[in-house]
Amino acid sequence: MISLEISDIFRVLVSLIHAGLKKSRCSSDDILPTASCTDKTPLTVGGLEADSIELLSLAGSVSRMFCLHESGIEDYLLRYKTIGDWAEIVHQGMSREKIIFSTSGSTGEPKFCTHTWHDIEREIAEHARIFANSRRIVAAVKAHHIYGFLFTAALPRYMDIPVCDDGSSQQKLMPGDLIVSFPLYWQYLNDIISHFTENCYGVTSTSPCKPDLIRSLISKGLCRMTEIYGSSETGGVGFRHDHTQPYQLFSYLKKDTLCLMDEMSWEDDTHFYPVRRKDGASQIGGVNVFPDAVAQKIRAHPWIKECSIRLIGNKNDARLKAFIVLNKGISYSPETRMAISKWLYTHLSAPERPVSLTFGAAIPRNDMGKEQDWEI
Repeated sequence: MISLEISDIFRVLVSLIHAGLKKSRCSSDDILPTASCTDKTPLTVGGLEADSIELLSLAGSVSRMFCLHESGIEDYLLRYKTIGDWAEIVHQGMSREKIIFSTSGSTGEPKFCTHTWHDIEREIAEHARIFANSRRIVAAVKAHHIYGFLFTAALPRYMDIPVCDDGSSQQKLMPGDLIVSFPLYWQYLNDIISHFTENCYGVTSTSPCKPDLIRSLISKGLCRMTEIYGSSETGGVGFRHDHTQPYQLFSYLKKDTLCLMDEMSWEDDTHFYPVRRKDGASQIGGVNVFPDAVAQKIRAHPWIKECSIRLIGNKNDARLKAFIVLNKGISYSPETRMAISKWLYTHLSAPERPVSLTFGAAIPRNDMGKEQDWEI
């Protein structure tokens, strides 16, 4: 199997811990930035300031991901209180057979997806072939989700190349860099970078990347943009270097043995186009968002009786809108709207948060009684 070093595990832990604290606190404003974390950073007082409840939750997430229970070493996480200590514990006690990833930011119940190290290494070997000319990985993606783990922890270790975390400055890019990111961040880079350093390559995943964005990045000197199709459940499935062409199935996979999250249009046994998701999720900023789950969260507000959620925009830049019916005795006013907006900001993540709120006496329905769309 791929032999992760403590530094690789540290990268993953910082990402996993930061995500756990952000979820717990519904904000990252008071969390020590990931770039400021070192192996000496305390998880509790004087560092990340995790309280006892958060510490238990974080330890559980780390133990589950690396299957520490199989070695009986999971309790050690609660005895040591720095990120470096935890990295050493994971390095010593992690499963040599499997690793478990959580679905990437989904707003329904999280799914835990088990992958064998054999499958991880098989995929990494494929990426190493595809990106054989890479001299360095520039990471702009979270390392604890499967895409980030594969490209910013496992791949650089397998290829024996360095990895860094700053791709936001064209002066810091170097020839041979492989920038690993997702469409929303690629849009950010497109806005701030006038020209890419010679021989820089890109890879993107998590959601469709706009063709216009890819063309713009190429016009600014990016040598090539490779799109990776996959999911937390399946791992990587295919790739393409040209957004006008179908994805090519990874060489070790067979069409007839795949169980995919999307409906596919196959050109032949090795080339395909994703069509639509099967599970009702929508991609917003590279995150799987379930509109029904978002509506349920909003209904928890004491002033709100009913809520309906719909998508606005196209599949490449979709956001959510909400139609809200207030409880009896709650009158609509600008102050009411502002108070609810503030509540949404503190209780929903950015991809979940509706960018448009419409208030009315009843959820819009058609003549058959089915919910229907509304104008904003």
